[in-house]
Amino acid sequence: MKLSKPILIVLCLIPHLSQAESLWKEGKDHPKQRVNTQASSLSPQIYLQVSEAVREAVVNISTTRETSSHPYFQGRSGAQDPFGDLFERFFGGQNPLHPQQGPGSQASSLGSGFVISESGYIVTNNHVVEKAKDITVIFSDESELKAQVVGRDPKTDVALLKVDPKGKKLRSVILGDSDAMKVGEIAIAIGNPFGLSYSVTQGIISAKERSIGIVGQYDDFIQTDASINPGNSGGPLLNLYGEVIGINTAILASGQGIGFAIPINLAKQILLQLKESGRVVRGQLGVMVQKVTHDLVKALELQSKKGALVAQVVEGSPADKAGLKAGDVIVKYDGKEVKDWHKLPIMVAASKVGKEVEIEVIRDGKTKKIQSQITELEDEQSPVETQPKEVESPLGMKVEPLSSPIKKALGLDPKLKGVVVSKIDQSLDKQAFNAGLQRGDVITQIKFGNTKVDIESMQDYHQALQAIEKLPDGKRFLMLVVRGKQNLFVTMKKDDSKEKKKR
Repeated sequence: MKLSKPILIVLCLIPHLSQAESLWKEGKDHPKQRVNTQASSLSPQIYLQVSEAVREAVVNISTTRETSSHPYFQGRSGAQDPFGDLFERFFGGQNPLHPQQGPGSQASSLGSGFVISESGYIVTNNHVVEKAKDITVIFSDESELKAQVVGRDPKTDVALLKVDPKGKKLRSVILGDSDAMKVGEIAIAIGNPFGLSYSVTQGIISAKERSIGIVGQYDDFIQTDASINPGNSGGPLLNLYGEVIGINTAILASGQGIGFAIPINLAKQILLQLKESGRVVRGQLGVMVQKVTHDLVKALELQSKKGALVAQVVEGSPADKAGLKAGDVIVKYDGKEVKDWHKLPIMVAASKVGKEVEIEVIRDGKTKKIQSQITELEDEQSPVETQPKEVESPLGMKVEPLSSPIKKALGLDPKLKGVVVSKIDQSLDKQAFNAGLQRGDVITQIKFGNTKVDIESMQDYHQALQAIEKLPDGKRFLMLVVRGKQNLFVTMKKDDSKEKKKR
């Protein structure tokens, strides 16, 4: 079983969308600016009309920056990032439009964007303008204006720029409703791939609510087969009415016809905050959650895979004060069903800091409602991983006592108690390997049925294993482990008789 990486849930303070009228126009409020409103069947004119309607609002964004590796290009723990090549091709040192340059030198890169307000506000991706020393916006008539960054949000990869029109009459797009788009509907992508200005491609909405791991906990991409190439990043994805429904952001470099766009409804929430304060204020619930897998459904005796499993509750956080516990499965948040674990952070992002929300959880097979008040997120720390020396232990792995030097090396809380995994037997028939345990994991709790055993010593660990021996063959049990600064549950099954004899 592969583990789903837990994520820290934060909240986004959203200004009221009534402020939007001063920043952009909604297609539903300006139906006369839509195109193809009477279209009952497809024809070449549909694409032509969309293209002509937005041509002057789609821009080329040229930046100059110091050359260095982009954080998106760096895999974690030495793992290869399947999207690394994508961003390298978009804005890295291997830009096909420019020769490779040495560290510390100036490098230029190209991206796309679109005007949302005649007063000069322009939307693009954060990774297009991040660390840029100079930003030039090039319009369809080849005129140029210098741009300033109003605000950036790396967590959603959205950026808002501002140009001074200087008497130039700007043409803006209208924004649509990405939530209303359905899989199979036609989508049109416009941008400047490889520096080829104003290229138009068409396809369909291939999927929605894609979490692909390149931005973080707010991944909620629209997937499309409309051709997106290096340089398209930051450009608009449109519907047949000429309304922007997404921001073209990524492609799967190893695939073909697999592109991703940030839903415009998510971007709207961010843009209002960037315009108002230049940053996105986020609050904190204070839990780490993970996916409810098929194995976890059986181990926790749940009815379905809906919800988000709480792997860790941050001490002193709103969740901690409200009484949320590791092992709770959050099935409703603020009255709304949590259909999938990765949707919870996005749902929470719609709450205001200071708001009291009701959280419905399943705990030990029973439904419980908890009230929690949200506070502002101050800082986030990255996990630190290292590896201790080896000591023998069963279950296809080696463990040892969690000593103070190991805690320090792992960057763990000095008060943390448990046993640490020092080696994993990678044979396919070994439980620890199949469950996804790793060296450096700290086992803090073992649960079988409604029985929980806190693991504070090697003696506790061995006593828990003895209790597991008495379970029926095939019975599932849970281990709560600490990995770096994250908690998560893994599931295992009671070994068969063959494995028992090996012990």
